[in-house]
Formats: sequence, structure tokens, C-alpha cells
Amino acid sequence: MLRHCSVVAACSLPTHAHMHHAGGDAVTGSSTFVLGASEDFLLGGGAGVQAAPLLSLRSGSPGGRSTAAARLPLLPGVTVERLAFSYRYDTGYGPAGAGSNFSVLIAGQAAYASPQLVDYRYNSNKSNYSLPVPVDAPALGIAVPAGGAGAPPARLEFDFQNNDRK
Repeated sequence: MLRHCSVVAACSLPTHAHMHHAGGDAVTGSSTFVLGASEDFLLGGGAGVQAAPLLSLRSGSPGGRSTAAARLPLLPGVTVERLAFSYRYDTGYGPAGAGSNFSVLIAGQAAYASPQLVDYRYNSNKSNYSLPVPVDAPALGIAVPAGGAGAPPARLEFDFQNNDRK
């Protein structure tokens, strides 16, 4: 479970984009996604937003896979150069064993993969969560597809693998 996470607790998840205009000129800019409530996500596979006791993005049940995608789609035709955010986590309930992990995808391409998260057990102490874990993934060069009629929009997405934990 991501706890008091930048993308959940009404903090920012900045991404830096290099945008190409029709004339070929390039402009560098920055976009910030603020994901602070369940309404900001498209949730699947058991993922949810809950207060436990802090507002948290819950990844689901042991052995499960789940997703939490930003409801706001990415701008077609943009190239995402950097992903920067921080998160705090706990490992929920469950036996010792393989910890949970997650990946952040931009337009379906991996931009970050967490290590297995095995510390800070929720059932030991409900306020027992990690220190902030900073993430800075530069030089990504992920092009957001232009899309087309009927194509699903590209999104920023968290993919969770719970392994032995939840």
C-alpha cells in the first residue's frame, strides 16, 4: 500500500515534457498531476483509495495484481522526458516472503519499477510507514501516441504486484 504518497495525498507528481509543435519547433515544459482522491484514478483489480489512517492508495490482496491510472489522460504527441515523485509505503498484512512492488507506466511504457517492499508492516502499527522514497527518472524519451478514432487515451499508470503481501 502506498501511504501518504505524493500522488495520493494531494501533493504533486511532476513530469517534464518536451513537446513538438507542427512546425517542428520544440518547447520544453512541465506538467504536474495532482492525484489526491479516488475520483482522480481509474482503479482495477482490487486497487482502491482509503484512509488507513492516512489517505492511501491500496494495492489489493496477497498474490493479486492491480492498477491505478490517472483519470486525466496524457496529451497526445508529447514526449515525456522525466518522471519525478516520492512515495511512502507500508506492506499491509501477510506473511514474510516476497514483498509487493509496483511499476509506473507512461503511455504503457515502464518509467519506474520499485524494489520489493518488505518493511513497515501495517498489522504491526497502523502508522508504521516508510520515510519518503524519492524517485527521479530522467531521460525517458517516452512518446505519447497521437491516438486516433476509438483508441484509448494514454495515461500515467501504477501497476501493483502484491506477491505475498497486500
